[in-house]
Amino acid sequence: MSQTYHEEVSPVVYRTQAGLQVFINLNVLRLVKDSASVNWNTKPGQIPPNQHLEEVSFEVDIDERKGD
Repeated sequence: MSQTYHEEVSPVVYRTQAGLQVFINLNVLRLVKDSASVNWNTKPGQIPPNQHLEEVSFEVDIDERKGD
């Protein structure tokens, strides 16, 4: 890609880290070492008690599927 676009492209590891860091800074992603340490609901459609989200005007799929 660097030759095609005549610019230096960061390796995928750095691009991935930068992207994940954006979500962490937005407080929508938290990385944990052990899934047993997760003490919040990770099922679809669940809103944490300290978040107050506005109702959306479009249809939202919150059905739980096998593997969720």
